[in-house]
Amino acid sequence: MTIGASATFVAEYAADDGNPRLLARLTKEGDKTPYLRAEIVPATAPVGQDWMTGPPAKDFRELPYYRNCFVCGHHRAVTGLQRRFRVHESNGATIITVPWGSETGDRDRAAHFLIGKNELHPAVLVSIFDENTAWAGFMETRSAGLSVRLELTLLRPVAADEPLLFVGRPAGIRGNPRAPRFFLAEGTIYSVTDPGNPEVVAYGKGEWIVMDLYTAQIKKNLLPTEDWAWIFG
Repeated sequence: MTIGASATFVAEYAADDGNPRLLARLTKEGDKTPYLRAEIVPATAPVGQDWMTGPPAKDFRELPYYRNCFVCGHHRAVTGLQRRFRVHESNGATIITVPWGSETGDRDRAAHFLIGKNELHPAVLVSIFDENTAWAGFMETRSAGLSVRLELTLLRPVAADEPLLFVGRPAGIRGNPRAPRFFLAEGTIYSVTDPGNPEVVAYGKGEWIVMDLYTAQIKKNLLPTEDWAWIFG
């Protein structure tokens, strides 16, 4: 969906099968199929995805960013999340991380995205999780993609001033290995209030459809200019 396109947003509560849930969909005017669908249900999955055996390697390389992206934009006129993602390579494995709450400006940013007096809105968690995890799949395939499915289990509310670490890793592909149609990735959000004992506060996974248009867009728009070249070999 392009910027400025008209759309209808519908949200409805359902519990017809005894399982309460919130259903939401965003449909571009004139389309029959929603551009975006979401289902929010009570967390019932067991605690999982604590697959890290230790903290990510301290050696990392910062990934480039967009000018005006809500998550990674560093030159926005409107307040965004201003993240800078990082890639770690260890024993042939790729891990993507990004902290929240470690920068002095994060507390001021958090004040724009509260759902309660001191509770960070889940949209912040979902947005950062989506991009951080997508980078993991991207670094595996070197191809950009559009989110087609995202699952996130939030285990508890997160405080606005709570330091977090988002961690993502690739989880495979679908399609021809030489030209994947989809890539998959999974991730975990840790509370690092006690760095020596990180706590899992959310975990999930996603699937992205590979789009050559987005790969070309990356090469044209990511900043710093030409800093993307190393990613492609």
